[in-house]
Amino acid sequence: MRRGLELIVDEAIPGHFYWFVLDREVFGQPRRTIDHAPGPYPTHKQAIGAGTAAMRRHMEPKPMSTLPASAAHGLVHDSGPATLM
Repeated sequence: MRRGLELIVDEAIPGHFYWFVLDREVFGQPRRTIDHAPGPYPTHKQAIGAGTAAMRRHMEPKPMSTLPASAAHGLVHDSGPATLM
């Protein structure tokens, strides 16, 4: 499932551009910042490029579990009590 994300670039101070990746607005729920620029970018274009790359990382599918299929589904194989012969 793809996440609904939004990229915003803000020029807080002239020549200092910051990007923010936000959850898309959902009725009745506040938006939340998922990621943000670690520092200012000198141009709007550079901030857009870095923000777009960050947004793509957050939209990539998460890796599957490395547990065996039975463990991943909560199944436990029990061979019963140990017996001596």
